[in-house]
Amino acid sequence: MTDETPAAEPVPAKTGPGKGALLGIAAAALVAGLAAGALLLAPRLAPHPAAGADSAAAGVEPSHEADDAQGAMLRMENIIVNPAGSQGTRFLMATVALQVPDEAARARLQSHEVELRDTLVATLESQTLDALTRPGAREALKRSLAEAVQPFAGRGTRVRVYLPQFVIQ
Repeated sequence: MTDETPAAEPVPAKTGPGKGALLGIAAAALVAGLAAGALLLAPRLAPHPAAGADSAAAGVEPSHEADDAQGAMLRMENIIVNPAGSQGTRFLMATVALQVPDEAARARLQSHEVELRDTLVATLESQTLDALTRPGAREALKRSLAEAVQPFAGRGTRVRVYLPQFVIQ
């Protein structure tokens, strides 16, 4: 009797996606889910601008922290636009806060809420991704927004712009 051991058969190679491919697919699905959530769910979860406010004040909120030394503050929230040249693949979500010297100027802005929001949207969507992401872009954008809303505030009224929420996706 001879002691022969059978030759080991070759193990067939695994077919199908590897762990790296599965991780890539999972990461892409996560990014797509976050983008869809930001576009579809965020506006629904945010408080409705007209809830508890009259139609003239819808979407424009005076700041409770404003005092005579700093002026009056208005916030325009949930401004979502597609930047110029993005073909709808990217978006900018922002809150624009406007500071004016007094309550009379704030009331003038508030009385033009629809036109003001339209002007802000038009100004933001005219910006390219390159313009929005280059160094110093926020300050230049604040100046552009201040110039765009100046006619609504009244002649000689100083308007300062703040961007407390500014997300490019």
